[in-house]
Amino acid sequence: MTFTVDPGGDKKKACYYLPWGGDRAYRIRLDSKTIPRVFFTAALDGCSVVVEGNVMLPSVYHANAAGTLPKQSPIGDTSCLEKIALGVISKRNEVMFGACAAFPADWNAWYLQHQSDFPDLVKSAAAVTALEYGVLIGRQSAKQELRAAMSQPIVAKQLLESQKFVQSSGSVFGVLGDDERWHFYMQRVVELDNGEFAVLRCVEFWPTGFSRSLDNP
Repeated sequence: MTFTVDPGGDKKKACYYLPWGGDRAYRIRLDSKTIPRVFFTAALDGCSVVVEGNVMLPSVYHANAAGTLPKQSPIGDTSCLEKIALGVISKRNEVMFGACAAFPADWNAWYLQHQSDFPDLVKSAAAVTALEYGVLIGRQSAKQELRAAMSQPIVAKQLLESQKFVQSSGSVFGVLGDDERWHFYMQRVVELDNGEFAVLRCVEFWPTGFSRSLDNP
């Protein structure tokens, strides 16, 4: 698909896009020798994104498990106690990680099996889940997140007008660097009661930086 940084302009750039579906997992393999140098996936409000393999040709998964414990909405449901909410998220992660692992072996399977031979080129699977991008609205962790956000001058300036978190979501994007290797980033996003959105955190999670192992849902 294509995107533009100027909605009113005609200049568009090609990009990779990975969709999502309820109780489904999708996979795409990116390339470093084609025109798209940017990757997007849909906004996250419970899904998990997994990246693995050759840093020049990574495989990316977007998984959903809304049907697991479907009556619980842990991120936005303030009636769901924090401990229970974290348990629900972890259970769904377990299901989503299993769905990703169930895909047939692809190009990166061989690289992962020989990872020790290519330590700088091949990286194990890493995930971004609701445990990373989510803010449990109305609970203790939300207060902790607000305090952390207020310590960042750029974010604090935006939060001075409104410090009430209404909704939580996340986003994942990838950029093909000048080194011809893909780098993936996670954003933690909240909607404020004045209708604005604030990015509380933006960090690289693969192939370096923060990441969650699939062995620890």
